[in-house]
Parts: sequence; structure tokens; C-alpha cells
Amino acid sequence: MNKKKRPSKLLHSFFRARLFDKRRLLRQIFDEAFYDRELAEIVSLKDYPYIDIVKGEVLKNSRYERKI
Repeated sequence: MNKKKRPSKLLHSFFRARLFDKRRLLRQIFDEAFYDRELAEIVSLKDYPYIDIVKGEVLKNSRYERKI
């Protein structure tokens, strides 16, 4: 017998998948970013239009952290 999933469980799994995708994308962004030791900044090396990040944008420094 195959039981149908309740709509609440389907919705929960959908949001978990979206959260996992966002975490994976953020991990990729920071893995591919450049760490400037002189200015102590983390700078994006690529464009990510999905979350509105452009090449060369400062993602994090000692006084500023971009909210994603």
C-alpha cells in the first residue's frame, strides 16, 4: 500500500530542499571568493544573479557583512 503524503509534509520537504540549495550556493560563493589580506575583505569573483551579487562586490570585511 502506498500512502499519500500529507500536504504539510510535502510543504516541509519543499522548504528544506530550498534551504539546502541556498546553503550549498552560499558555500560555493565563499569557496570561490578571493580573500584580500591587505584590506581584510572577502570579494566575489563571479556574478550570482540569483541572489544579486556582482563580480567584485565585497561580501565581508571587518566592519561590513552583506546580508544574503
